[in-house]
Formats: sequence, structure tokens, C-alpha cells
Amino acid sequence: MQRSSRGRRRPPCSVPVSKAWSRELTSARWSKSAIWVVLAGGSVNLLQDGSAGTERMDMACASSVSGSLEIRQLGSERADQVSADFQFFGTGSITVHINLLGGDDLLEASLLLLGKFPVFFALADMGDGLDIARVSPAIEVRNGEE
Repeated sequence: MQRSSRGRRRPPCSVPVSKAWSRELTSARWSKSAIWVVLAGGSVNLLQDGSAGTERMDMACASSVSGSLEIRQLGSERADQVSADFQFFGTGSITVHINLLGGDDLLEASLLLLGKFPVFFALADMGDGLDIARVSPAIEVRNGEE
């Protein structure tokens, strides 16, 4: 456990986000679990970019959201395998966008919402190719064949 500036203990990988603060993480090889704490008035933008030809992308995210959280996973024109596990709780706004472009893609995504989110949007756009999407009901799928 890490200690905050006030001496309180917080979980590793947690990021307290202050007002008007934004952070974007980009990496084609990023495959870690993250715990995000988004305070009221704060925002976090998380980008996982596989456009360089990454074949497998994994993301697990548990977030307490009182501010704004945007998560984007971008695939490549080739066949992508994407695994996503999202758990959100709080009262903020959330946008999840998974865009897999082309190729024969496989998407497995789960989503758990605990709280009342005034703005919530989750979309998986599978793009061209023969695509398979196994997702939670809260995630809208476009251009998926299965």
C-alpha cells in the first residue's frame, strides 16, 4: 500500500484525480489492471492503442468515478484479440469505446455498474471482417457478425 500526502493508505495503482486534471496513457503493449479514483470535477482519459499491429490487448479497470472517465481501446487493421473487464461505481460520467477497425477480431468484454451515472455510453465497433463479440448487455456492439 502506498501513502497519500495526508498519510492515508491507498491501493497501488490508484490515482486520485484533482479538479481539471487529466492523464492519458498510451501503449500498445500495456496489459495491466488499474484502479482509478476520479474525484468530482476531475477527468481521466485512458487509451490503449494497438494500431501498431498488436494482436492481443488486455485491460482490467475498477474505478470509483465522481468526475469523468473515458476509456478507449483501438485495434489494428489485422486480427485483434481484446479482453476487457470494467467495474465502475459512483455518480460520474463514463464513456467506453472499443474500436477494432478491420481483420477477424475477437472481443470479450464484461461491464459491471454500481451507482447512478448521469452519462454512460459503452460501444464496441468491430469494423470489417468476420468478428466475434462476447460482451455484457450494457455494451452496444456494431458491425459484429457473432
